[in-house]
Amino acid sequence: MRLSVAIRVQLTRGIRPIAALASALLSPLCWSAPGDLDPAFGEVGRVGPLFDLGGPAWSLELQDNDELLFGGGRYGQMPGQDCGLRCFSLFARGYIRRMSAAGATDPAFSISGIDGVQVLDIARQPDGKVIGVGRSVQDNRSKLTVFRLESDGALDPTFGDAGIVRYAADESPHAASAVALDPDGRIVVAGTRDTQLIVLALDANGDVDAAFGDAGLYSGPVAHIVVSAPPRILRTALGGYRITAHHISSALDNPRPPLVCRVLGLTASGLEDASFGVDGYALLDAPNVQVSCNSLVAQPDGRLLIAGNEGGRGFAVRLATDGRRDTSFSADAVAAAMTEATAMAVDGDGSILVAGGSGGVSGAMIVRLLASGELDPLFGNAGTTWVDLAADFGSAPVVRDIKLLPDGGALLAGGDESAARTPFIARLVGDDGRAGPGVVGVMRSSVVASEQDGQAVVIVRRTGGASGAVSVSYGTTPSGASAEEDYTAVEGQLHWADGDASDQHIVVPIAADNAPELGEQFEVVLANPQGGAALGSRAAVVEIAADGGPSGLLGIEVGASTVSEGDAVQVTVRRDHYWLGAVSVTLTATAGTASSADFDSEPITVSWPDGDTEPRVVAVAITDDNDDEQDESFTVALAQATGGAVIGPLSSLSVTISDNDASNSGAGGGQFGWLSVMLLGATGLRRWLRR
Repeated sequence: MRLSVAIRVQLTRGIRPIAALASALLSPLCWSAPGDLDPAFGEVGRVGPLFDLGGPAWSLELQDNDELLFGGGRYGQMPGQDCGLRCFSLFARGYIRRMSAAGATDPAFSISGIDGVQVLDIARQPDGKVIGVGRSVQDNRSKLTVFRLESDGALDPTFGDAGIVRYAADESPHAASAVALDPDGRIVVAGTRDTQLIVLALDANGDVDAAFGDAGLYSGPVAHIVVSAPPRILRTALGGYRITAHHISSALDNPRPPLVCRVLGLTASGLEDASFGVDGYALLDAPNVQVSCNSLVAQPDGRLLIAGNEGGRGFAVRLATDGRRDTSFSADAVAAAMTEATAMAVDGDGSILVAGGSGGVSGAMIVRLLASGELDPLFGNAGTTWVDLAADFGSAPVVRDIKLLPDGGALLAGGDESAARTPFIARLVGDDGRAGPGVVGVMRSSVVASEQDGQAVVIVRRTGGASGAVSVSYGTTPSGASAEEDYTAVEGQLHWADGDASDQHIVVPIAADNAPELGEQFEVVLANPQGGAALGSRAAVVEIAADGGPSGLLGIEVGASTVSEGDAVQVTVRRDHYWLGAVSVTLTATAGTASSADFDSEPITVSWPDGDTEPRVVAVAITDDNDDEQDESFTVALAQATGGAVIGPLSSLSVTISDNDASNSGAGGGQFGWLSVMLLGATGLRRWLRR
């Protein structure tokens, strides 16, 4: 039985320490933190990334036998077959797969006919059949697509055209992104037509329901298409619908008004619901801040929960049934912990699960909120948990759908942005779940250290469970930087005791020298986990920061450079890595086998204002003479940096002057044509322009 909210709050106020003491006397199978990864599912609670499937899993549904279905796919452009890069052809790819309660994909479950449909939402009917919606491509046009599957995965021949409905009212691109099912069998689909929100109603056979909206279709005002946050829809208890859509703000005081999210209310007949918001719309906005909505769910009492991104931070808000903001709900923990909230689900007891990402940290974050919006301290680690997928250099899983389980656990589906958006599925245990050893991985896949720091620190986390003692080996691997000159190679093991989920640190000494250097890298790699733990993000790239801070590391874009007499060599001077303050440097040309009479040796000053990192291109003019001579060379180099900038190791360039007089030797040394006059004129002009 699930713990009630009241009981769980009491536990956090004084009873939990006693329970924790008692738990030490119990088998690990009897005690775990809700939110841990379920060790009975996949590899320590995770399946994926599934590299044989293209595109994230956008939606999942449970079946009666504890199996699950998940669907997803990709949509985009590729070069046309007959015109190459001059034109593009649209494509859509999709899938639906069945997975066992243990996390094994069923190879016998195969659907013929929807490979060309990007699946963006699926929903299970009471009879076990499954509705899927998305888009397909016909005649190089995107079409809103709806299909129905039998329980065994076959397309339902009684629905639409052999199981599929493709809808496009005109030449505009159409797409479906979410579906709501009515008790009478009606299917209501939210989507887009070009830049317009649309809602389409179909009857149980797949025919357009002409009684809905305008001949079966509601067409909203111009919307803004957000690929990562397409329209979502839900059915209210009274039979109406609520749909998210994005629009450009009408703020008159902003010349570049931001994107905002609005929730549309429709009646059961497909008309704008005047009792909801203002003229049927509830606006989620902040002054001059961009707002996007990723998830929309309803509480049992009819109030709406919306989650997304507001000005670069995650958010979760609640609306009353009439569309007004519910000020009694405050989810500050979401904004504090997440850069974006991507999926949400609400339980019957009022608890709310929110998934999202935290910039730069490997894995997806999941928090559980109480009905008030506060973190539930009995979930995971003080209210939060992580799903870290197996990855070489940092996983970036984005959760697109959450389904809650009867025991308080949850299934998560989405795509790993670090692995070509391939799908993954994860399962979290509930209040009575089985404890697991968790996943060990680096917290951040990119770490920056400097010679002045004297060391680099890589943080390794144990997430998703803390049952039993676990360990992992680690070591450094060169990747440009030298273990003899730039850092000290280290290796060893990290250990966690039973119940310990504290962060561990790998410290790598960094060597210092006096010569300015470019940035260099090495890797810290995890391997050989013990105690049942699995690996998450297994490696971090450590960059030893380039010298030159905070004003800049100056250098020449090096490479072979050959120039003819009478021309000019173009030299690119760069200000890299840092840009604080105004800086300058002098470019000087010095003789080699070429004498100073063969080129313009006047020093050139190159300058940057504060914050400017754009490269500078300067020209050194080459003298045209009548001598028949071999190729000659000289050097251009940087010197006299100002403003705190540092001249780096790439500070000089060798220039070869190619003689252009050999072809004229048969005509005599006195030959002097119009081309020579023009070249000398160009050289003089360059010198004049540089003064």
